[in-house]
Amino acid sequence: MSEHPNSPVGAYDGDESYIFVCYSHRDTAAVYSEIRRLQDMDVNVWYDEGIDAGLEWTDRLADAISGCSTFLYFVSPASVASEHCRREVSFANHVDVAVTAVHLSPTELPGGLQLSLGNRQGIMKHELTADAYRKKLAKALKISFSDAEESNRGESTREPVTTSDSRQSILVLPFVSRSRKDDADFICEGIADEITIALSSIDVLRVISGAAVRQLDIRNTSLRDLGSMLNVHYVLEGSVQMAGEKMRITARLPNIETGEVLWASKWDGSTEDIFDVQDSIALGVLDALKIQLSATQSEQLTERPIADLQAYEYFLRARQSVHEWTEGALKQALEYLQSGEDIIGENTYIISARGYIYWQFHNLGIDPDPRHLEKAQECIDQLFALDQDSPEGHRLSGLVKIMQQGEIRSVINHLKIALEARPNDTDALFWLAQVYGVVGRVSSGLALAQRLLKLDPITPSYKGLPAVLYMMDGNSKRAAVEFGQCHKSDPENTVITLLYGQALVMDGQRDEAIRVFSELGQQSAELFFANLARLYICCLNADENGAAEEATASLLEASRSDPQWSWLVAQCYALLGKHDEAVDWVANAVSHGFWNYPLLVERDAVLGPIRQHEGFQSVKADLHDKWTHLEA
Repeated sequence: MSEHPNSPVGAYDGDESYIFVCYSHRDTAAVYSEIRRLQDMDVNVWYDEGIDAGLEWTDRLADAISGCSTFLYFVSPASVASEHCRREVSFANHVDVAVTAVHLSPTELPGGLQLSLGNRQGIMKHELTADAYRKKLAKALKISFSDAEESNRGESTREPVTTSDSRQSILVLPFVSRSRKDDADFICEGIADEITIALSSIDVLRVISGAAVRQLDIRNTSLRDLGSMLNVHYVLEGSVQMAGEKMRITARLPNIETGEVLWASKWDGSTEDIFDVQDSIALGVLDALKIQLSATQSEQLTERPIADLQAYEYFLRARQSVHEWTEGALKQALEYLQSGEDIIGENTYIISARGYIYWQFHNLGIDPDPRHLEKAQECIDQLFALDQDSPEGHRLSGLVKIMQQGEIRSVINHLKIALEARPNDTDALFWLAQVYGVVGRVSSGLALAQRLLKLDPITPSYKGLPAVLYMMDGNSKRAAVEFGQCHKSDPENTVITLLYGQALVMDGQRDEAIRVFSELGQQSAELFFANLARLYICCLNADENGAAEEATASLLEASRSDPQWSWLVAQCYALLGKHDEAVDWVANAVSHGFWNYPLLVERDAVLGPIRQHEGFQSVKADLHDKWTHLEA
């Protein structure tokens, strides 16, 4: 065996109980330290030097797995990619050996491994303090040292989500207007957004998303504090001065830590030159950071999504309106987009934005009229007519199909294609991570959440994504703690508030859940999420009459087309003792892609009373087949 600086003692070869360790040789340093720690506690450990692609899978390994008391699998991108590791896990399941998975880093699991590990609670080492990890591992392996056997049920010791990344990183701030012209503000924000989008296509550079930037208090926060908050190395800042058709733009790129300006430039010209200036700025930044582009990347970087300045301004106004997420603002955004299209005709960016708005009418519960989804589908058809490989078309297709029965596989495929084309697409990352939770592929969802939070650690819905996934994993204690932190920082966020209350109910904290739901329930009677909160309160209080009043036709119609809200309504009826209705809503959730078998059948305590129902048993059989055969 080759020597390693931290090599443990030789693999155990005896008749006593032992643990089999499965890992990739690329993780040798990390795994060897774990083996040494176990050996220091007098635990017998069988391990191989590392699974290499050139080695044969032998009877020796099969015998070692068959004879072990516990199969300890260290999960990482390298071990997931290893055919030998996957074969060992499969064989351990085949011979019915207890499997414990330790996740060394966020890792997307392929379907086969999800199937093998999906019904087991993994240990997320990369998210735990050293002490918390030590306790969880000791409990899983049934070994004792120090106070390791103390109960740690629902332990909330997850360290803050890290945005650390080995890549160079940059924050693009909105350019400052030096003009009296009102329209300059839209131009300033548009320049920053387009440069952000252009730089985000470069995979060796981490670029903070525009959505995160819009939520920063830039005027009252120093550059150094911004850098620390977002873990970025550089900031791009600039200004725009307009006088009639004349325009002056300045830009500079300082190192946040040292204050050294790596690059700066100034352009004088007309407003028609704005697109050329944006290209020059993006290329200047990359040159200053010594990032070389391929021919394809150079071509993509200088694409002109909307070449007409007036149409471009309408597009920017629409994008700003969308971020208000109200009915009036969404309708105003549609008018702006129509004005832009009247000038330049069919345009991918305008069509994509319009389809997203129609989908949001339905998704946000503002107006669940099916015609909105039909209009979104028309936009999808237009996008694919313009470009059969349109990433925007695939992303929008994934979102629309979430609302349709029997389309969850298609949802995943469309969103994955969109992400392959646009790896830093925050919408695609967010929604695919959520869908992975819905279908019971939580580890894959958490890996995407980690990627997303490196791009945008500010947006509340993104910050709450890990909590959503913990809840989907049945870890209600941890979800409640995470949601509580998100709710404290953004108490006006209706979705976070609703999910916080749901997690509290699942964790048995009913009084606190009612208090949280009441905060939301006091809002407008027409608000979808407030309506759901009031329904949940009635069911917690066993108020059948109140629940009947809150379960309006519009609420149930909007909930029925969404797998997650269907699950929530099923919980409500289970609490109310209406088991037939609860089973019907579970069945509806499953028909819309809620294929999370471990959660629905084992881990969600709220659904416990209906699991012996004859109808639930029928749903369970169908659900198990769907979950086990899903390739995600």
